[in-house]
Amino acid sequence: MLYHNPIFINTKFCFSPALLASPLFRIWSRITGNSGGADKASMVRCMKDGMGVALPPGKNIHAYCFIISFSFSYTVLRFYLFNGFFFKISGGFEEATITSTAHDRVYIKKRAGFIKICLQHGYSIRPAYAFGERHLYSNVQGLWGLRHQLNKFGVPTIAIAGLWAFPLLPKRPRNVGLHVVVGRKMFLPKIENPTKDDVKEWHQKYISSLSKLFEDHKEKFYGNEAKTTKLEIW
Repeated sequence: MLYHNPIFINTKFCFSPALLASPLFRIWSRITGNSGGADKASMVRCMKDGMGVALPPGKNIHAYCFIISFSFSYTVLRFYLFNGFFFKISGGFEEATITSTAHDRVYIKKRAGFIKICLQHGYSIRPAYAFGERHLYSNVQGLWGLRHQLNKFGVPTIAIAGLWAFPLLPKRPRNVGLHVVVGRKMFLPKIENPTKDDVKEWHQKYISSLSKLFEDHKEKFYGNEAKTTKLEIW
């Protein structure tokens, strides 16, 4: 399991408060690794202590049901990598909501808080992307406005289907496989009180870096499909 990889000994894996509110999920997360809350105060406290911070996962829509299916093998694969082993899935419930087997999507336009925190503490960032992940589950599309409003209250609005015999388990992405690619490190300056322009500048650089990572590797993993495949930035 990724949690027990020696690289992550000094890393705290932080989850949404909505997930941690589930007793079963809380027990599972504490048994499998060094878990904590994904609120800003908890992350900042870890960074001040020099710990790595990991926030899994946003796009993996089955994250919200793996406490039933124990489909762990895929749930930890999609991370954004930060210096000092700070990881973040920026999309949260909203990115889970928009997941589609037909499109590669990330919910990042309104997710700039992690950039501000990294600037304040001088953390570097590595973009990462999991190719083939969108093939794991089918998810009902549409009604984005309503579903995202519910997401703001910590309500996951996914309607998924995996294996036909057991829909909570992920499908096997046969033609594509599942491949995690980590990009080049982005070195952010340490700015104690970053301005909105500072955050906006580095947030845009991060999006550009993530998009470039996708474009540079999509042909390798998607083959002919890559010609018509674009990374949708929501």
